[in-house]
Amino acid sequence: MPKTEQKTKQLEFKNITKVYMPEDASDELDMAFQGITVLDGISLDIYQGEFAFLVGESGAGKSTLVKILIREEEPTDGEIYLEGESVLDIPKEMVHVVRRKIGVVFQDFKLLDSRTVFENVAIALAVVKAPQEEINEIVPNVLNMVGLLDKKDNYPYQLSGGEKQRVAIARALAHEPDILVADEPTGMIDPKAGERIMEILEDVVEYGTTVLMTTHDQDIVNRMKKRVIRIHGGKIISDKQEGGYND
Repeated sequence: MPKTEQKTKQLEFKNITKVYMPEDASDELDMAFQGITVLDGISLDIYQGEFAFLVGESGAGKSTLVKILIREEEPTDGEIYLEGESVLDIPKEMVHVVRRKIGVVFQDFKLLDSRTVFENVAIALAVVKAPQEEINEIVPNVLNMVGLLDKKDNYPYQLSGGEKQRVAIARALAHEPDILVADEPTGMIDPKAGERIMEILEDVVEYGTTVLMTTHDQDIVNRMKKRVIRIHGGKIISDKQEGGYND
């Protein structure tokens, strides 16, 4: 009898809860009555080398979950494990270690207007004091991967929205992360450019990087036929392989 392929659990969300407390709520009793629960006991496993969509309407909690993962926010309760190690227990001064393992692409690109394409990608390596020789080797490689090596000397204002997002992907890949989190990466670009972004993300998975993408773009999700995890009201209401947006 053939052996069943064993999937490796890479990222684990355990009972993640996030309650936003109004500024005038001063104690636990106030929070219980006035707090806004954005995430309500999210438990979720992401496996090495998979492409998974996290879907739901605006305000469902998708982006909040990403912010907690990269330590931009703290959960009210719960735990996250990356390759078996707690993400939330890492001291603040060591958070950069997590962010080297988890590349993030945002909807609004977050490029520096005063820097060239090359420099926007290189800065991800410069901040961790990578030697210039390494920067000069890695940056052209990732720009070539996203099809923008010929625009390495351009500035963001000279690029289309889709090209800006491809620069953002290149920057996120510069550290060779284990996981790439794409938070609504097609939200501010036209459909044709969005298709190119999805092709690149599929290539990223082929190279061995796990991709977790938040989106409310139903057409992309339905076309891709990947794992679809649906959040509604801060809870996971479905999780299906090769699913559709509304499954």
